[in-house]
Amino acid sequence: MKYKDEKIEQVLNHNCFQKAKYYDGTLRDFMAECLKELWLDGEGFSGKRPICDSGWEDIAGEALAILEPKIGKYDGDWFEVTNRELYLDTFNWLVEHIFFYQ
Repeated sequence: MKYKDEKIEQVLNHNCFQKAKYYDGTLRDFMAECLKELWLDGEGFSGKRPICDSGWEDIAGEALAILEPKIGKYDGDWFEVTNRELYLDTFNWLVEHIFFYQ
């Protein structure tokens, strides 16, 4: 996987969480908040509801679909991840790019 920096920024700055209950922000904001919460909560961290309601994986999938449209599809107003393997591969690539990009 190789993507242009502009596309990566578009994904990270996508305000996909505007539809979520209890949280509003970009994918970048969400990832940063999750990392902070994980660090602060330790073993009490909830993967099901890290900082907002459940369903966050589909919400994040909407942003990741900017890089890989085959990750999922819209079901009405909501995005649904339909290709979990591609979703996880794309997310893993994005995390490695953020932390190890030179």
